[in-house]
Parts: sequence; structure tokens; C-alpha cells
Amino acid sequence: MIQETHISKWNLVYIISLSFLLFVAVFIGINDFNLRSLQKLLKLSARVSFLIFTLTFSASSLILFYKNRITKWILANRKYLGISFAVIHFFHLLLLITKNYFFESAFVESSLISLIGGTITYSFIGLMLLTSFPYFSKRMKTKNWNFLHQTGGYAILITFTLAYLRYTIENPYFSVFLFIAMIVWTLRILKWKRKSGLQKRI
Repeated sequence: MIQETHISKWNLVYIISLSFLLFVAVFIGINDFNLRSLQKLLKLSARVSFLIFTLTFSASSLILFYKNRITKWILANRKYLGISFAVIHFFHLLLLITKNYFFESAFVESSLISLIGGTITYSFIGLMLLTSFPYFSKRMKTKNWNFLHQTGGYAILITFTLAYLRYTIENPYFSVFLFIAMIVWTLRILKWKRKSGLQKRI
């Protein structure tokens, strides 16, 4: 049995969300509200949400290969890490809209593929967030719920992977994030192979 700490469940969501919002407020207070500040916050929010997502989506895989107190905690709080990811990533969207409204026509200049990909990704995030709450999840069949969260998780992972692949080509610094994405892919594949192997034995 996993011993609960103060940093778990909804407390975890509150701590992550409020800490990030406080940082944003302080950052803008120090650096003023301008294009440069927004660009830095956009990068930060994308990276923070990416790191939280990688923990969320690899939780069930990590526990299969590295069972310890940390991986047990991650798995036990997977739902709340996922909610925290959605909060930060929707704040990232709000920053994009703010940048588009006050400074640059970011959406107009984006390619059609980027806009379609972003719309699909955020649609999945929104649906996954809603169905993380009992009111909505109880109205879905377990099979449909699993399909939504599995498909949505892979859609988000593909979006992050392609983005950091493109950024890495432009700047090797982003290879760190691409490497993390590859670790998540590897863990998911190993989990799938392990489950397939067990089913064949049965």
C-alpha cells in the first residue's frame, strides 16, 4: 500500500498549477508585459507541460520495469498529473492567444498542418480532462474510456515528438527533450511487447 503524502492527488494539482501561475505573475512583474516575456513563458509552459505529460503517459510502463516508491507514487497520482498537464497546456494556449492578440498574428502565420494538428491535440486534451472526472467517466463504457485516453495520449506524444524533432534540427539543445520523448516511446513499446508475450503464453 502506498503511503499518501501532502503532495498527492488534488494537492498535487493545486501545488503545480498555483506555483506556475505565481511564477508567471512574478516573471511578468519583473520583465513587464511584452513580446519577449510572452515568448519565454510560451517556451517554459510547453516544456513544463511536456515533462508532466511524460510522467503521466509512462507511469504504467515505468512500474513494470522499475518498481519503487517513486514509480508507485507516479502511478498512484497519474490522474492528477494528467490534470496538471492539461491545466498548464491550456495556459500555454492562452499565452498563444494573448501573443496573437497583442503582438503577432501567430495563428495566421502558422501552417495549415500545424493548426490542424494543434486543434486535434487540444481536442484530445480537453476530452481527456473532462473524462478524468467521475461525472463524465461514469457515463462512458470502460472500453471507450480506455480508447480515448490511449489514443489521446499517443496523439499528444506524437505532437511533442514531431515538434522537438523539428526544433532539434534547428538547435541541438532540444535534443534533450527529443531524447526524453524517445524514452517514453521505448517504455510504451516494451510494455506492449511484454503484454503480448504474456498473452501468447496464456
